[in-house]
Amino acid sequence: IETPIQALQNLGVGYEHVFSCENESNAQKVIKANFPSKTFYPDITKRDNSDTANVDLYVAGFPCQPFSTAGKRMGTQDARGTIVFNVIDYINKQRPKVFILENVQGFITQDDGKTCQHVMQSLLAIGKVGETPTYRSISSRKISGSRMRGAKHEGGAYEIHDMILNTSDHGVPQHRRRWYCVGFRKSILQSKKPFDFKFPTKIPCPSIEKFLDKASEGQPLQPVVLSNTAKANIAEANRQIKKKGLDPDKRTYVVNCDASTSSMKWYDNISPCITRSRSTGHWLTSRHRKMSLSEMLRLQGIVPGQFKFDLPDKKVGQLIGNAM
Repeated sequence: IETPIQALQNLGVGYEHVFSCENESNAQKVIKANFPSKTFYPDITKRDNSDTANVDLYVAGFPCQPFSTAGKRMGTQDARGTIVFNVIDYINKQRPKVFILENVQGFITQDDGKTCQHVMQSLLAIGKVGETPTYRSISSRKISGSRMRGAKHEGGAYEIHDMILNTSDHGVPQHRRRWYCVGFRKSILQSKKPFDFKFPTKIPCPSIEKFLDKASEGQPLQPVVLSNTAKANIAEANRQIKKKGLDPDKRTYVVNCDASTSSMKWYDNISPCITRSRSTGHWLTSRHRKMSLSEMLRLQGIVPGQFKFDLPDKKVGQLIGNAM
């Protein structure tokens, strides 16, 4: 839903929105209503990247479901798992000055890391004499570097950095680990030496209370019917919290109440990951309710009131969970 565009707006960075690409119908409606671009592509697999406009900054969050630990992890055996190669094809043919790729943490461990290694090899091959990006076969050659600390890779046309970042380490109280890959075209760096890119350093996590609606304003998503499993999880979470001598009514603990009883977790003053499958939000013990849409938006770095959603709440929640 074009959260990178809102990020640019929040940072006060001027931009020209050249094109968007999205195949999910509800996401298409939201993008067109909020951030219309000059050109809209409904299917990246049918887009001719040779004729697609060149841009300064190209941002792509390719489908995460094939790599997520919450799914079957079929990787490139899932058709959605090959979309990353369409992304690489655009970078190869149009050579944007900067690109940013994003996916779930599980992407780097899929197939013992071979999928991520192949993607990195393809990106590093762009512009390298005697090499061309390969878009299908998986190679086993390893790419060095720790993605937990941040890694730098020298390739042909691009200097590439990748790292796992957690939202809670960067100003938003949500436990959301994601893989970020940033590439800088070397031709633009030559006049900007010395250039030493670093991913943002960790900052203290703010209280979740700053992201919640005021007590008089907070309204749960409608309709919200708690399943028997959710009710049992909430009761068990409250029991565990009280056993530690804590008060779930006075302090906000966030319960992943829609998880199975064996995998239910609760967090102190921080939200579990907001995902498409948690489209009705997580349970807030101090509010005795699930999150509101505005709270879910804030916890995704989105400013409520700046988005127009002409969709049912559950559909909006799914889009929020899928957002970058």
